Amino acid sequence: MDRKLNPKQLMFCSEYVIDFNGTQAAIRAGYSKKTARQIADQLLTKLDIQAKIQSLTQKVIDNNEDKKQTILDNLNLMVNLNALEFIEIKTKTVTKQNKKGEPFSYEIDYLEIKPGCDGRAIQSIKMGMFGIELKFHDKNRAIELLGKHLGMFSSDEEENEPPAKVTIDET
Repeated sequence: MDRKLNPKQLMFCSEYVIDFNGTQAAIRAGYSKKTARQIADQLLTKLDIQAKIQSLTQKVIDNNEDKKQTILDNLNLMVNLNALEFIEIKTKTVTKQNKKGEPFSYEIDYLEIKPGCDGRAIQSIKMGMFGIELKFHDKNRAIELLGKHLGMFSSDEEENEPPAKVTIDET
């Protein structure tokens, strides 16, 4: 169907699915500002234009569904994270010589990320005063966001407030 649409019409379709504003889509596609509204009305009545817009809209919906799933996968990773399954603390013995040429040894502890583990859960890794600092994303926040997505928490603030104290005047 794209063969029937000229480049300006294709641009109109692409611009239209951004905000579904025909006049603005026509202007962004290069049509005259003076006649943009009329041109948009005309274009939107054409079956080829409608089909292209429907196709582009479905692509946007599919793309958003993929993004939503990625976000949910990341939240699930944070919620189900057990850091001890993710990292391994190892010790390495280092042997050196002092100024007299005599050997001496000391141990260094270090963190190793286990093979096959997903690094998306890690917010930062840095050398700190006491060795390697490994910071994970906020698990509680991930639980909260996932719970909201699943509709587990009420958005009505009144339900979270304690009931008002009621007094009865018996006079």
